Amino acid sequence: LIFFLFMVTAALAHEVPCKDESRFDERLAAAELQIEKVAELKEKKDSSWKKELEQVYLELRRLSYEKQSSPELYFLFAKSYQHNDSIGKAIKMTEKALFFKPDFIEALILMGDLHTEEIKKNYYDETGDVESFFHSKRKKAVESYEAALKITDIDNSVVSIIYLKLGDLNYIFPLSKKSAKEFWKKASEIAPDSSSAKTALERLQKN
Repeated sequence: LIFFLFMVTAALAHEVPCKDESRFDERLAAAELQIEKVAELKEKKDSSWKKELEQVYLELRRLSYEKQSSPELYFLFAKSYQHNDSIGKAIKMTEKALFFKPDFIEALILMGDLHTEEIKKNYYDETGDVESFFHSKRKKAVESYEAALKITDIDNSVVSIIYLKLGDLNYIFPLSKKSAKEFWKKASEIAPDSSSAKTALERLQKN
Protein backbone atom coordinates (compact mmCIF):
# COMPACT_ATOMS: atom_id res chain seq x y z
CA LEU A 1 0.00 0.00 0.00
CA ILE A 2 3.01 2.33 0.15
CA PHE A 3 2.51 3.37 -3.47
CA PHE A 4 -1.11 4.26 -2.87
CA LEU A 5 -0.30 6.23 0.27
CA PHE A 6 2.28 8.21 -1.68
CA MET A 7 -0.13 8.93 -4.49
CA VAL A 8 -2.83 10.04 -2.05
CA THR A 9 -0.45 12.53 -0.45
CA ALA A 10 0.62 13.88 -3.83
CA ALA A 11 -2.97 14.23 -4.96
CA LEU A 12 -3.83 16.53 -2.09
CA ALA A 13 -1.45 19.11 -3.50
CA HIS A 14 -3.73 19.70 -6.51
CA GLU A 15 -7.38 20.42 -6.98
CA VAL A 16 -9.72 20.75 -9.92
CA PRO A 17 -13.07 22.53 -9.34
CA CYS A 18 -15.85 20.07 -8.62
CA LYS A 19 -18.20 20.07 -11.62
CA ASP A 20 -21.04 18.08 -10.10
CA GLU A 21 -21.53 18.48 -6.35
CA SER A 22 -24.27 15.84 -6.09
CA ARG A 23 -22.18 13.30 -7.98
CA PHE A 24 -19.22 14.05 -5.71
CA ASP A 25 -21.39 13.37 -2.63
CA GLU A 26 -22.67 10.12 -4.12
CA ARG A 27 -19.15 8.88 -4.79
CA LEU A 28 -18.09 9.94 -1.31
CA ALA A 29 -20.99 7.97 0.20
CA ALA A 30 -20.02 4.92 -1.88
CA ALA A 31 -16.42 5.21 -0.64
CA GLU A 32 -17.70 5.32 2.93
CA LEU A 33 -19.62 2.07 2.39
CA GLN A 34 -16.49 0.52 0.93
CA ILE A 35 -14.52 1.54 4.03
CA GLU A 36 -17.14 -0.17 6.18
CA LYS A 37 -16.63 -3.29 4.08
CA VAL A 38 -12.88 -3.04 4.69
CA ALA A 39 -13.55 -2.94 8.43
CA GLU A 40 -15.78 -6.02 8.23
CA LEU A 41 -13.27 -8.00 6.18
CA LYS A 42 -10.44 -7.05 8.49
CA GLU A 43 -12.51 -8.08 11.51
CA LYS A 44 -13.03 -11.49 9.89
CA LYS A 45 -9.27 -11.70 9.18
CA ASP A 46 -10.02 -11.87 5.46
CA SER A 47 -6.88 -10.66 3.69
CA SER A 48 -8.92 -9.28 0.80
CA TRP A 49 -9.43 -6.14 2.90
CA LYS A 50 -6.04 -4.91 1.65
CA LYS A 51 -7.09 -4.95 -2.00
CA GLU A 52 -10.40 -3.36 -1.06
CA LEU A 53 -8.57 -0.61 0.77
CA GLU A 54 -6.34 0.06 -2.25
CA GLN A 55 -9.49 0.70 -4.28
CA VAL A 56 -10.74 3.08 -1.63
CA TYR A 57 -7.47 5.03 -1.74
CA LEU A 58 -7.70 5.32 -5.52
CA GLU A 59 -11.26 6.65 -5.38
CA LEU A 60 -10.49 9.12 -2.60
CA ARG A 61 -7.48 10.27 -4.57
CA ARG A 62 -9.68 10.92 -7.62
CA LEU A 63 -12.17 12.80 -5.48
CA SER A 64 -9.40 14.91 -3.98
CA TYR A 65 -8.66 16.32 -7.44
CA GLU A 66 -12.21 17.64 -7.60
CA LYS A 67 -12.64 19.10 -4.14
CA GLN A 68 -9.89 19.66 -1.62
CA SER A 69 -11.96 21.56 0.94
CA SER A 70 -14.31 18.71 1.83
CA PRO A 71 -14.14 17.77 5.54
CA GLU A 72 -15.95 14.53 4.76
CA LEU A 73 -13.24 13.59 2.25
CA TYR A 74 -10.47 14.10 4.80
CA PHE A 75 -12.52 12.15 7.36
CA LEU A 76 -12.66 9.16 5.00
CA PHE A 77 -8.95 9.45 4.32
CA ALA A 78 -8.46 9.34 8.10
CA LYS A 79 -10.64 6.24 8.46
CA SER A 80 -8.71 4.55 5.66
CA TYR A 81 -5.37 5.31 7.28
CA GLN A 82 -6.75 4.05 10.58
CA HIS A 83 -7.65 0.68 9.04
CA ASN A 84 -4.16 0.53 7.57
CA ASP A 85 -2.71 1.11 11.08
CA SER A 86 -1.20 4.44 10.01
CA ILE A 87 -2.44 6.29 13.07
CA GLY A 88 -0.19 9.32 12.73
CA LYS A 89 -1.43 9.98 9.19
CA ALA A 90 -5.00 9.36 10.29
CA ILE A 91 -4.63 12.04 12.97
CA LYS A 92 -3.30 14.54 10.42
CA MET A 93 -6.23 13.88 8.09
CA THR A 94 -8.69 14.25 10.96
CA GLU A 95 -7.09 17.57 11.83
CA LYS A 96 -7.72 18.72 8.26
CA ALA A 97 -11.34 17.60 8.45
CA LEU A 98 -11.78 19.62 11.64
CA PHE A 99 -10.04 22.63 10.07
CA PHE A 100 -12.80 22.83 7.49
CA LYS A 101 -15.56 21.81 9.92
CA PRO A 102 -14.69 22.40 13.63
CA ASP A 103 -18.01 20.99 14.86
CA PHE A 104 -17.67 17.76 12.83
CA ILE A 105 -18.76 15.44 15.64
CA GLU A 106 -17.73 12.20 13.91
CA ALA A 107 -14.26 13.63 13.34
CA LEU A 108 -13.97 14.78 16.95
CA ILE A 109 -14.89 11.31 18.17
CA LEU A 110 -12.46 9.73 15.70
CA MET A 111 -9.70 12.02 16.96
CA GLY A 112 -10.35 10.81 20.49
CA ASP A 113 -10.33 7.22 19.27
CA LEU A 114 -7.02 7.65 17.43
CA HIS A 115 -5.19 9.08 20.43
CA THR A 116 -6.67 6.33 22.61
CA GLU A 117 -5.54 3.74 20.07
CA GLU A 118 -1.98 5.00 20.26
CA ILE A 119 -2.06 4.52 24.02
CA LYS A 120 -3.45 1.00 23.73
CA LYS A 121 -0.80 0.03 21.20
CA ASN A 122 1.92 1.34 23.52
CA TYR A 123 3.26 3.78 20.98
CA TYR A 124 5.76 6.34 22.22
CA ASP A 125 7.53 9.39 20.80
CA GLU A 126 11.18 9.81 19.83
CA THR A 127 12.13 11.10 23.28
CA GLY A 128 11.40 7.74 24.84
CA ASP A 129 9.45 9.43 27.62
CA VAL A 130 6.56 6.98 27.63
CA GLU A 131 4.78 8.42 30.66
CA SER A 132 4.80 11.95 29.23
CA PHE A 133 3.67 10.66 25.84
CA PHE A 134 0.74 8.71 27.29
CA HIS A 135 -0.29 11.69 29.40
CA SER A 136 -0.26 13.91 26.31
CA LYS A 137 -2.28 11.42 24.27
CA ARG A 138 -4.80 10.97 27.06
CA LYS A 139 -5.22 14.75 27.34
CA LYS A 140 -5.80 15.09 23.59
CA ALA A 141 -8.29 12.22 23.56
CA VAL A 142 -10.27 13.69 26.45
CA GLU A 143 -10.28 17.13 24.84
CA SER A 144 -11.64 15.68 21.60
CA TYR A 145 -14.40 13.71 23.32
CA GLU A 146 -15.35 16.68 25.49
CA ALA A 147 -15.48 18.94 22.43
CA ALA A 148 -17.90 16.50 20.84
CA LEU A 149 -20.08 16.55 23.96
CA LYS A 150 -20.34 20.34 23.74
CA ILE A 151 -21.96 20.28 20.31
CA THR A 152 -25.58 21.39 20.45
CA ASP A 153 -28.45 19.04 19.61
CA ILE A 154 -26.29 15.97 20.10
CA ASP A 155 -28.34 12.79 20.32
CA ASN A 156 -28.33 10.94 23.64
CA SER A 157 -27.24 7.73 21.94
CA VAL A 158 -24.12 9.53 20.71
CA VAL A 159 -23.52 10.98 24.18
CA SER A 160 -23.70 7.45 25.55
CA ILE A 161 -21.08 6.30 23.05
CA ILE A 162 -18.74 9.11 24.07
CA TYR A 163 -19.18 8.38 27.78
CA LEU A 164 -18.43 4.72 27.07
CA LYS A 165 -15.24 5.72 25.26
CA LEU A 166 -14.22 8.06 28.09
CA GLY A 167 -14.78 5.22 30.54
CA ASP A 168 -12.65 2.85 28.48
CA LEU A 169 -9.93 5.48 28.18
CA ASN A 170 -9.82 6.11 31.92
CA TYR A 171 -9.80 2.40 32.70
CA ILE A 172 -6.42 2.07 30.96
CA PHE A 173 -4.86 4.08 33.79
CA PRO A 174 -4.84 2.36 37.22
CA LEU A 175 -5.52 5.56 39.19
CA SER A 176 -8.50 6.50 37.03
CA LYS A 177 -10.57 3.32 37.27
CA LYS A 178 -13.06 5.01 39.59
CA SER A 179 -13.64 7.70 36.97
CA ALA A 180 -14.04 4.97 34.36
CA LYS A 181 -16.93 3.47 36.28
CA GLU A 182 -18.56 6.89 36.63
CA PHE A 183 -18.45 7.40 32.86
CA TRP A 184 -19.80 3.91 32.23
CA LYS A 185 -22.66 4.65 34.61
CA LYS A 186 -23.46 7.83 32.69
CA ALA A 187 -23.32 5.91 29.41
CA SER A 188 -25.81 3.36 30.70
CA GLU A 189 -28.22 5.95 32.07
CA ILE A 190 -28.46 8.56 29.33
CA ALA A 191 -29.55 6.15 26.58
CA PRO A 192 -30.61 2.94 28.37
CA ASP A 193 -31.74 1.10 25.24
CA SER A 194 -28.61 1.77 23.20
CA SER A 195 -25.94 -0.82 22.47
CA SER A 196 -23.35 1.42 24.13
CA ALA A 197 -25.41 1.48 27.32
CA LYS A 198 -25.53 -2.32 27.35
CA THR A 199 -21.77 -2.48 26.83
CA ALA A 200 -21.25 0.02 29.64
CA LEU A 201 -23.37 -2.12 31.99
CA GLU A 202 -21.29 -5.15 31.10
CA ARG A 203 -18.15 -3.19 31.93
CA LEU A 204 -19.62 -2.21 35.30
CA GLN A 205 -20.61 -5.75 36.14
CA LYS A 206 -17.15 -7.10 35.33
CA ASN A 207 -15.28 -4.37 37.16
